[in-house]
Amino acid sequence: MNHKFWNAGTGKPEDIIHAVKNAEAVTIPAGVPVVYVMNGTDDGLAVVLPSTAGSVKTAGLTAGITTKAIEPGRLADIQVYGFNRGTKVARATRAATTDAWPTMPAIVFGSPAGIDLAKNVIDPAGGQTMLKAGAIVVAENIGAGPTLPATAGTGTVYTQAIKTFLRFM
Repeated sequence: MNHKFWNAGTGKPEDIIHAVKNAEAVTIPAGVPVVYVMNGTDDGLAVVLPSTAGSVKTAGLTAGITTKAIEPGRLADIQVYGFNRGTKVARATRAATTDAWPTMPAIVFGSPAGIDLAKNVIDPAGGQTMLKAGAIVVAENIGAGPTLPATAGTGTVYTQAIKTFLRFM
C-alpha cells in the first residue's frame, strides 16, 4: 500500500493518507466513505461509493474518507487514519424539496459511527452498516438542529461536515 503521513513531525496531528482510483462513472464527493472494489483488476486501488459496493463489501472493505472530490478514473487521496475535519453526515432528510426539514438530532462526541448506504455518508446513530469497532468516531458535540423551512436547501438530504477520528488501518 502507498501510505503517506501528513504533518509528520510538525507538532500537528498526524494523518495517514492512501492513494485510490475512482471506479465510479460519477465524481465521488469530498468527505464521504469509499469502499474497495476488489474485482481482480485494481484491487487495493479502485474504490466506489457504499451504495455501489453494497452492505457486505462496505462492512469489511471500507477504505477511508475522501479528502477531496475524485473524478471518474482519476487517482486521489483518501484519509485512513487520524483527525478529520470534513467527514460528511446526513443531518436530515425530507420526501420532497417542497417539504420543510425536520428537527435534526444531536450528535454526541465519542459515538461510533456506521455508514448510511443510501446516502453515502456516515451515520452517527450507528448506521445501516456497522464497521469494526472504532473505525469512525465522532470527535465533537453538535446540538440538535431546528426545523428548517423548505427553502433551506435544494435537495432531499441535508448533509454537514463534522469532525471525526478515523481508524481504517
